[in-house]
Amino acid sequence: MKEKSKEYFFLAKNTAIEKKRKIFLSLHDFVAKEVIPISEAGAKISQEQLKNFPLRIRQLFHQVCFKGPGFLKDIEAFIQTHRIVPTKILSLHAQNVACVNKGKVGKPYEFGRVFQLGRIGGNFLLIAKARSILENDRHAAPQMLYEHRRIFGVKTLKSMGSDKGYYSKNNIIFLKRANIPKIAIQMPKNIKTPLIQMDNDEQIHFKNRRAGIEPLIGHLKNGGFRKSRMKSDYTTEISAYRCVTGFNLRQFVRHIEVGA
Repeated sequence: MKEKSKEYFFLAKNTAIEKKRKIFLSLHDFVAKEVIPISEAGAKISQEQLKNFPLRIRQLFHQVCFKGPGFLKDIEAFIQTHRIVPTKILSLHAQNVACVNKGKVGKPYEFGRVFQLGRIGGNFLLIAKARSILENDRHAAPQMLYEHRRIFGVKTLKSMGSDKGYYSKNNIIFLKRANIPKIAIQMPKNIKTPLIQMDNDEQIHFKNRRAGIEPLIGHLKNGGFRKSRMKSDYTTEISAYRCVTGFNLRQFVRHIEVGA
C-alpha cells in the first residue's frame, strides 16, 4: 500500500490527467481490497469485547471499521464522476472539520475549523467562542464586540476596524447603534455609497493597524495554533483557546519586564 501511494503522490506535476486517474484508480482498488475484509471482520467484534482493547486500538478500530468503508465510497464516487460529494469524510479521527477557502495564494483550500481573532491594545489577542466549525467573518463582528464588552466593559472600546471580509451594511448599522466612536472596517472597492467616511490618512492608519495582527498570528502559530495535535474535536477547540491564553500571558510578562 505504501508503494502504491508513493507511485501516485510522487507523480510529476506535468503528468497527463488520464495517467493520474488510472494510477489513482489502481491505488483505490488496492486499498479497498485490503481494508474491506478487515472492516467486515471488525464488524463481528462486540462493543463489550472492544472495551478490553487499549484506547489507541479502539480509535484505530473505529477509523478503519466504521469510517473506512464510507471514505472509500466517497473516493469511488469521485473517481466515477470527478466531483466531490458534499458529505465527503474529511478526517478519520475528527468530526468537526470543514474545507476552508480563504483565497490564499498557494493554499486555496485548507481543512480544519475557523476561529475569530482580534488585536487589542498592547498587542494582546482576543478570541471569540466558536459558534460553528466554519465561522463566517461577516457574522463575527457583533460577537467580537460582545466579547470585548464582556471583559473590558461597555465604554472601553473607542474604535473597531477589520479587513474587507467583515464589511456588510448590517455590521456598520450595528456598530453605529452600539455607539462605537470610530468604525474602521475596510470597504470593498465596488461600494458606491459608503456608509463609513474616512480621509486618506485615516484609511492608511487603520489599514496598518489591521495588518499588525498578522505577525501576532505568526507567533500564535508557533505556540501550537498552526496544527492541532489533539485527538478529539473537543480538545482541538480547547487547544485554540489555550494557545491564545498562553500568548497573552507571555505578553503580560513582557510588559511587566519592560515596565520594571
